[in-house]
Amino acid sequence: MKSEYYDEDGYLIKTELASDIKTMGGRVIPAKFELIPEEEEGNKTVVIMDEITFNKPVPEGFFSQQNMKRVR
Repeated sequence: MKSEYYDEDGYLIKTELASDIKTMGGRVIPAKFELIPEEEEGNKTVVIMDEITFNKPVPEGFFSQQNMKRVR
C-alpha cells in the first residue's frame, strides 16, 4: 500500500509504503511501514511491528495536563 503526503502548495513531501501484511491482534494489518522523505534522498524511517494490542483500556487520568507533561 502506498500513501503520498503533500504540502499546502501541492508538492510531494513524503511517501509512506506499508507492506508485510499479517494478522495481529485479530486484525489483518501491515506490519512494516517505510516513511520516505522526498527531499532527503537515501533516507527513510522503517517501522516494523512484531506485536500489537487493540482496545486496551486507558486509565481515565492518562490524558490529564499533568500526566502529559510527565510523558514528554
